[in-house]
Amino acid sequence: MPEGDSIHRIARVFQGINSCDRIGATSPQGRFREGAALLDSTYLHCSQAVGKHLFMGFHPNPPLASQQDITKANKTNNTLTRATNNAPADDPSTDVCAYFASSHGKSAEINNIDIFTGDPAVVSNGTEPATIVPTANDMLWLHIHLGLYGYWRFSGSQSFRVLDFWGSPGSAHVPARVTIGGDDDTWEAPEPIGQVRLRLQFAHGVADVAGPNNCEIITAQELHAIVRRLGPDPLRCHIDNPAHAKKRFIDGVRSSARPIAQLIMDQSIVAGPGNIYRAECLFRTKISPYRKGKNVSRQRLGLLWDDLCAQMERGLELGRIVTIDDIDIPHPVPEDDQALYRHYIYQRDGKDCLRCGARIRLASMAGRKLFWCPGCQAH
Repeated sequence: MPEGDSIHRIARVFQGINSCDRIGATSPQGRFREGAALLDSTYLHCSQAVGKHLFMGFHPNPPLASQQDITKANKTNNTLTRATNNAPADDPSTDVCAYFASSHGKSAEINNIDIFTGDPAVVSNGTEPATIVPTANDMLWLHIHLGLYGYWRFSGSQSFRVLDFWGSPGSAHVPARVTIGGDDDTWEAPEPIGQVRLRLQFAHGVADVAGPNNCEIITAQELHAIVRRLGPDPLRCHIDNPAHAKKRFIDGVRSSARPIAQLIMDQSIVAGPGNIYRAECLFRTKISPYRKGKNVSRQRLGLLWDDLCAQMERGLELGRIVTIDDIDIPHPVPEDDQALYRHYIYQRDGKDCLRCGARIRLASMAGRKLFWCPGCQAH
């Protein structure tokens, strides 16, 4: 199953795709025909990930050209107000939708805007009629959870700038395939490959999703219910209150007698990490995977949370999961231990620990492979 940084990267790709074109939506497989019909001929307004869930908001009307247009109208004319309660124009909660056409999907520009809450906002430039900025409640929401076997396939011309926002699509842990080539005049959409549940067609490319666990149209209320069931997401700390997210994680872990390695995989405790980040971050913070959550100190759990945030952000920016510090990579790396280019212990069972020399072990916990170092992570 892809880790949360991969889903955030897919959200970033959709944030970077020009949203000013009306999209086409079909279900080549046929299993999502009714849902595709609802999305067809709408506009993609926003795309965000929470843990391993992708949420995409669609609306019949086109978005404003950019978030900067809203800000400019606000500063110049002082006309950005809440439609429902006449809130102050500088209230940041009025900016409830991610108008991402000009921000190229960078999290610093887009993800600071919370698309899940807020009232309608009115924008006017002083001369043109006022525009209602849609909120989460106005959107038609597409919810995608890839599960173990789902993946995206992006194909398009050179103007379909997927790779600008992707990183390294060739990683085995990235649930997507990318094919870019040809000019805008000659490019034609390829035939769907495999059992494509949903195809989204843009002006210069297509995005196909196949094999997802969930591919459904939901309401804003259903979106909220999904998010409420999830723990804090280490990649949304710049949106959510960082101190509150950290406290939620620590409190959640310490309320349980289950092993810490199980708790990190529990998406209601922390949303996004999978087997790689579990193994590597527990090793990096010297916590035994078998230690009960309630017996791990708050200080140590704070270090674990900070490392999850740092390593997942690193994976998001690199486009691949790399959790080993450059200074620790041996030169040369042994031919039979290529995992050392990226990890300390993941997929290194039977090899020597770089830090203490103990033999890395492999076990099974709750049906998933568990890697750990008995020396560095003594229980």
